[in-house]
Amino acid sequence: ARSLAYDGPDFSATFGEDGLITLVARGYACSVSVPVQAATPSREPAGAKTASIQDLQGLMAAASSREFLGIASQVRGDSGVVVADGSSLLLRGAAGDPVHAVQFREPWSEAPPILMQVRRGMQSLLQERYRKDLESRCGPFPEKLFASP
Repeated sequence: ARSLAYDGPDFSATFGEDGLITLVARGYACSVSVPVQAATPSREPAGAKTASIQDLQGLMAAASSREFLGIASQVRGDSGVVVADGSSLLLRGAAGDPVHAVQFREPWSEAPPILMQVRRGMQSLLQERYRKDLESRCGPFPEKLFASP
């Protein structure tokens, strides 16, 4: 299954298309498999602006979109992302190979809308959708885990 990995100043997270979610932050590390529901057709009209990310399928669809893949990338062969100071998003294919990587600085003053959507979608999924699963397996999140924008 494909995966999308975020590495930022406050936390790192990986979302697998197969339902495996990993969160690492400030002394907290947890992985959990969540049920993946069958994909449902989008209710957004064709050509609509970015839809909200409500589940893993939505997150993977946004990360596979032309908008996201069109953002300048910095991928170096099989070694993955050329890491610089800042945050990164890395989309990996089913074999674990890098498909697309984006590096950026936070906060979001001039980020492309799709980058903001994917980053916020990941944070929202962690806080609102999968927090209960993660905390029931590994204990409560650190108090200020998502303090930064």
